[in-house]
Amino acid sequence: MPVDVTTATRLRYDGVETYLATQLNQGVTTIEFATILTADGGAQIDTFVGDEYLALSILDANYRLKEIVYLTAYTSSALTGTIERGAEGTSDVTHPVDNKVVHAATAMDYVLVQDHDIDAGAHPEILTAANAYTDAAIAVHNQPDSGAHPEFAKKAGDIFTGDVTFQTDVQVDGVLTIPSGASLTVEGELRINGKFILNGREVIASNTPPTSPSANTIYIQTFG
Repeated sequence: MPVDVTTATRLRYDGVETYLATQLNQGVTTIEFATILTADGGAQIDTFVGDEYLALSILDANYRLKEIVYLTAYTSSALTGTIERGAEGTSDVTHPVDNKVVHAATAMDYVLVQDHDIDAGAHPEILTAANAYTDAAIAVHNQPDSGAHPEFAKKAGDIFTGDVTFQTDVQVDGVLTIPSGASLTVEGELRINGKFILNGREVIASNTPPTSPSANTIYIQTFG
């Protein structure tokens, strides 16, 4: 039975790391560790009970993530455990002996933190695919009309989606684009180190008015 991250108990420890004692072939669901799983300080992790599971990252020879697996059954002080392969959008592949295995934060951990509402499983559409929780999804979730963290509204690329409200001082490094038909509300100081595109027209502030104004540009004269 695959782990249901919206209901299962996700265990978290600091400092869990080991190596593969034997080659882990594709499709194999029993993992053999070179050492007993211990947390920071040397204490052995506890025997799993009920729906508990532990996310493990298997790294390649260059210590880059190769596959995330869920350790679903483990007895304290054991050198083997049962795993669910290819978790969180990774691929079930073969790993050679001595490849490193670590328990580290994954994208799913941060998605689960986002699920802060009282009602459990408040965001099932994003909990089912942690790796798809992109800037665009964050932008939709944080739009002011949703009532969810408008002060931290995120942008999809360089273009915001829908109306934009800044409730605090904001600095944008790059291009800030507000699409045509959308409104911009600033309740603090807005600093832009780059370009500002509003309703399809670039906004330029200058002490000196241009000699040849462009129809696609909004000019704001400044003094001092």
